[in-house]
Amino acid sequence: MNKPKISVIVPVYNVEQYLPRCIDSILAQTFKNFELLLVDDGSQDSSGRICDEYATKDNRIRVFHKENGGVSSARNVGLDNAKGEWICFCDSDDWVENQFLYEFKNMMHKGDLLSQGFHSFKWKNGGDKNIFEVSGIYDSTSYFPFLLHLYKTGQLGYIWCKAFKREIIDEHNIRFDTKVYLREDLLFVLEYCIYAHSVNNSEACFYQYKYTTQGKYFHSQNEFDVCKKIYLFIRQIDKSDSCINEIIPLFIEQILYHLLKPSIGDKNTKNNVKFFLMNLGNICIYVKEKVKE
Repeated sequence: MNKPKISVIVPVYNVEQYLPRCIDSILAQTFKNFELLLVDDGSQDSSGRICDEYATKDNRIRVFHKENGGVSSARNVGLDNAKGEWICFCDSDDWVENQFLYEFKNMMHKGDLLSQGFHSFKWKNGGDKNIFEVSGIYDSTSYFPFLLHLYKTGQLGYIWCKAFKREIIDEHNIRFDTKVYLREDLLFVLEYCIYAHSVNNSEACFYQYKYTTQGKYFHSQNEFDVCKKIYLFIRQIDKSDSCINEIIPLFIEQILYHLLKPSIGDKNTKNNVKFFLMNLGNICIYVKEKVKE
């Protein structure tokens, strides 16, 4: 097989009910120059066998079996082995329309980050809905404001409706944080955006997202630490501080809530207080402006 243009990474864990639909939808793409990496994360059902069976039928498929370590570790195995110029992801209980990769192919001429909309079933209990922003290319002064807009609308953190340059990922060794189980997708996107300089957005909705608990991982997480990571990544992206007054409102309530939430004896409290004090100046600026209003 020649070097693929796109690597599609699919983490697999106990999804025998949905996996064939996911794989079939990827293999049916009108854009053919891709590889499919199926990472079996220690499935206890027949998911691993299904992956192997598909690999015998299509040489674009590579299968990796590993001990159970979580979705982030499974995606990292995919990143370590991907050969495509671009990388995208698909969850094993979702599926894609046959134009999904072709849409990315048409966007590659411009943009370090490629983003599409998606179709969601029962979106936040509001019924089936297409979730998208109007097509456009954003760079220079419009890059961060658009990312901030995607963050506010909730779209920025969805890993599977985006495509990433493998060159940027490899050069900066960007990987999913295996110690984070809350908004780990958003953290990956934000870290990538530190080094990206433009985003090409499409209003196409070829990704079919249907939330299920099948194959999902549920863990407790220190939410303050996650909030802190998100805040610091956004501050790195917004190098000019031009949007500081928009950033602070997004985090002040979360920071204060999760700062005060731990008990006095919590080992993280000291570090949380230290972080809060270091950023107190920015928070005071925000509060001062709100008082003026």
